[in-house]
This record gives sequence, C-alpha cells and structure tokens, in this order.
Amino acid sequence: MKVITVLSMFFLLFTVSSSGAGEIDQFLESRSVAGQIFFLKGSSQLSVVQKQSLKKISQKLLKQSGNKLLVRVEGFSSPEGDESLNYKLSMQRAVQVQDFLQKQKLSTELFLMGQGEKNASTAKLSEQRRVDIATYQETR
Repeated sequence: MKVITVLSMFFLLFTVSSSGAGEIDQFLESRSVAGQIFFLKGSSQLSVVQKQSLKKISQKLLKQSGNKLLVRVEGFSSPEGDESLNYKLSMQRAVQVQDFLQKQKLSTELFLMGQGEKNASTAKLSEQRRVDIATYQETR
C-alpha cells in the first residue's frame, strides 16, 4: 500500500510541476463525486449490495472514459478508535473498492488514497466510514 501512496504523491507532484497554477486550480475544481460506498464500523469488506452499487458506478464511468477522466478512490474512516488503525482501515476500504473497479474493466486511471479520519465532518459516524469515487477532468 505504501507504493501506491508514493505513486499517488508522485503523480500529484508531477502535475503541479508540469502545469501552471491556473491548470492546477482548474483540475482541482473539476472534482466530482461519482459515487460513495459506506462501510460498517471496523469493516473493509464489500457486501453484495455495495458490489451492485459499484457495478452501476463503474458502468457510468466506463461511458465517460473517453472524456479523459482521472478516477481517484478515496477511503475514509470515522474518528472512533486509534488514529493509525483508522488510517489503515481507510486504505483497506479504498483498496477493496479499487480492486473491484479494476475487475469491472474500468480503463481510466485509478489512484488510491487513504484519508483515515482526516476530513471527518460533523456528519453521522456511519456516513464518515466510506469510500468516495471522485473524478477529475484532465487538463492536458
């Protein structure tokens, strides 16, 4: 998982260094959440219902794959429990979703990111235990 995190950071650094500030802002502002998958406390396993939702999301993204989309799988956890365990759990959730999307032949680029309890909001704890499937429009 560390390799994937390093690759994601390298991609972001490359994007920042090879693009102008305006292109970076445009790229970041193009973020759109294509779907969210919610998890039970302490779990990273995908249920049958979650897999059905991911199939629908992947079909939607496959239809848009000609639009130069970058798909980023972002894992989150609630602030309950140990911070380092929450980070690992958020990564495990993201890996489960990424693996499933790849099995659906999603040919757009996938980047993996675990957020832990970072960006935990005042939303219900059950809504914080999730994976966001976010899309960005490539600026090049």
